[in-house]
Amino acid sequence: MLTVNQSATVADILPAAVAKLCALDKDMASDGSYVLLFLDGQRVVHVPSSDDDFTLAGYKAFTGCQ
Repeated sequence: MLTVNQSATVADILPAAVAKLCALDKDMASDGSYVLLFLDGQRVVHVPSSDDDFTLAGYKAFTGCQ
């Protein structure tokens, strides 16, 4: 699990996720080109069904997980 602020954006979440995964998997390249994906494989850019930039709070509101 990754703990981030509710106002976290992709730019906040991605480096934190890569750092955590690299700490857990020494074979993972920390200088790789990574992106965040939704479960359906789409790249995380906007809150689903919206033109709003992705934030954790916006995604939680969309999914109903407060």
